[in-house]
Amino acid sequence: MLVCLLLLPIFCGGLLQEKAEVNLNVTERVTVQQNLCVEVPCTFSYLGKDKVNNQIFFFWYLRGENNGTLVATNNPNSNISEKFRDRFSVIGTQSHDCTLSIKNAQKLDTGKYTLIMEEGEFKHKFENKVFINVSDLTQKPHIQVPETLKAGVQETLICMMPGACEGENSHTFLWIGSALSSQNPGNRTYASSKLSFIPKPRDHGTKITCQVTFKRSCVTSEKTIQLRVTYPPKKPTIQVHQGNWTVPRPLGNVSYLPVLEGESLSLSCTVESNPAVSLSWTKGKQTLTSSQLSVVSLQLQQVGPNNSGEYTCQTVDQQRPKKTSLMLSVQYPPKMLSSSCSWTEKGLLCTCSVQAHPVPSLRWWLGDSPVQDNGSNDALQVVSSTSEVCTNSSLSLRQRPDPTLNLRCEGKNRHGTHSVIILLVPDKTTPSTEMNKKTLILGAACGAVVTGLLALGLFIIMVISLRLCSSIKSFEALR
Repeated sequence: MLVCLLLLPIFCGGLLQEKAEVNLNVTERVTVQQNLCVEVPCTFSYLGKDKVNNQIFFFWYLRGENNGTLVATNNPNSNISEKFRDRFSVIGTQSHDCTLSIKNAQKLDTGKYTLIMEEGEFKHKFENKVFINVSDLTQKPHIQVPETLKAGVQETLICMMPGACEGENSHTFLWIGSALSSQNPGNRTYASSKLSFIPKPRDHGTKITCQVTFKRSCVTSEKTIQLRVTYPPKKPTIQVHQGNWTVPRPLGNVSYLPVLEGESLSLSCTVESNPAVSLSWTKGKQTLTSSQLSVVSLQLQQVGPNNSGEYTCQTVDQQRPKKTSLMLSVQYPPKMLSSSCSWTEKGLLCTCSVQAHPVPSLRWWLGDSPVQDNGSNDALQVVSSTSEVCTNSSLSLRQRPDPTLNLRCEGKNRHGTHSVIILLVPDKTTPSTEMNKKTLILGAACGAVVTGLLALGLFIIMVISLRLCSSIKSFEALR
C-alpha cells in the first residue's frame, strides 16, 4: 500500500553516554476512505549498533508534538483522547516496528502526524511528518459468485468489504434479492458474509445485492450482481397468431385449433432454458422448420384441408426431448361431390354426396317441403351415412313424383349451406308395364290418324290441280 520511503538520519544523544544514529522508514502520504482501515508502515534501525535493551515507546501525534493531540502509543501510562482511543494503535510486533493502525477512519483524522520515539531517557523526534487524507467512501463490496449457478443445486455466495476492519462495531452485512428467502439472511463473520441458497429457474436474470452498513457513521455501500442460473428446457409453449390476435386453446397435452379454409396462421413456439436450445416444427415425420434460439415460427398461408393434422414443436439434440403438439383442424362449408337420379324396376332412386368440415348434415327436399322418412312408409325410404368429412344419402321413391316439383339435395354445417336441384328425366329404359302399354297403343292410334289425314289432303290437292289445268286449256282454245 505504501511505496514512498523517507530516510531520516537523526543524530541523537548516545545511549549510555553515547548518541545513536537512527534510520526511520515511513510513508510520506497515505490516503484512506472513510470508515475503512489503513496501516502506516513504520520501521527504524540503528546504524552501526545492535538493539539496546532499553524499552522503546512510540508516540504518534496529530499536528505536531507541542500543540498536537496524542492519538496512539504503546506506553500504557499515557492518556489518549476518547475519539482516537479505540481506533488508533501502534501495532509493531518486532523490536524495530513502529507501524500505526487506524480503524474506521473519519474525516477528522485528516492531517499531519509526527512520531516520537523514547529509549529510556533519550528521545528521537522525527520532524518529517506523515500526511493522512481521509476521503469519502467509494469502495464497493466484493461478491464471490460462481460463474453459473445450477437450478436446484445449493450454491454459496461470499460478500467482503475490501479495506474494512474486523471487529464487533465495524460493519454489518445485508443480502437483498427476490431469489432469497427471508428466513435465510446468510452466515456472517466480521470480515465477510456467506449466503447459501438453492436457485430456481425463475431466478435467472434476477439481481442480488450485498449491502454493507458501518454502524458508527451509518454510511452504507452496496454491490449488485445479476444471477446466471442454468436449467434444462421446460415444456415448449405454443402461441397461434390469427390476424391481430392470439388464440391459445389448450386441450390437455394437445391443443386443438379450428381454422377456416383460406385463413393465414403464424405458429410461434418458445421454450424456457439456459443455455438456449434448438427447436423444430414437425408434422408427422416431416420437419417443417427449426431454430437455435429457443424460439421457432411457422407460417401457414391460406390454409386448406391438406393443412389439417398434428403439428409438434420439440427440442432438438436432447436425450429426453420436450414437446408440445397442436391439432390443426381446417374447417370449410359444404361442397357437393355428386348427385344423380335414375329409374329402376322399383321406382326412382336418387343419391347425393356432400363434403364439409365439421361433417355436414344432409336433407332431401321435394319442392318446398323436406322429405320425411319415418320408417313406416314403404313408398319412401331415405338412407344416410357419414364418414370423417363426408355425408352420403340415398332416396328411394316407389311412386311417380309430381313432375312440376323439384327434387333438391341440401348439405349444411355451421359454416354454410350448399344445395343442388336434381332434374327428373322421363323413364325410357324401364320394361313394359300396364301404363307403358296404354301409352304405346295411344301413340300408334294417333300416328295412324295423322298418316290418314295427310294422305287425304294430298289426294284432294291433286284433284283440284288437274281440274284447274283442264279449265285453263279450254279457255285458251276459245280464244
